[in-house]
Amino acid sequence: MLWLGTQEEIALDKIEAGVLKTEGIYLIALFAAIVIITKIAFSGSSLGEVIKLVGSVYWLWVLPGFMLMYFFGKLGFGERLVLGGIGMLGIYGVGSYYLGILGLNLGISIYALPLLAILAAGFIIYRRLSLNKDVPAHPDKVEKDVQL
Repeated sequence: MLWLGTQEEIALDKIEAGVLKTEGIYLIALFAAIVIITKIAFSGSSLGEVIKLVGSVYWLWVLPGFMLMYFFGKLGFGERLVLGGIGMLGIYGVGSYYLGILGLNLGISIYALPLLAILAAGFIIYRRLSLNKDVPAHPDKVEKDVQL
């Protein structure tokens, strides 16, 4: 028989999956809003160029940084978005430098570093969901009346 856990653990999994789903929808809506704002700002450019520009910023900094911020469980959506983007700027700069020292050119690091960050974040999220059921992964799940 397959062990699924207690009802509390199953409920926490459903809450965490719901949080990930809503934040994914927020990220897609934010992407669309930035595309619209950028299209208005660069009205002479085609829509394809604007999507490529915003998509590259999302791929390089926003999405990997946002996902890596799941390591810090008590951050909200906006904090995770801003701090993750800034943090990924630093990670990307240092990582590209060391990949250049190793002999890999910039063309590889454009794809490799964000992919490695997303995979690392996926591993962090997976470990948090599977092993640390009692550690809150989102501020909504933190008990408000706990005093330190």
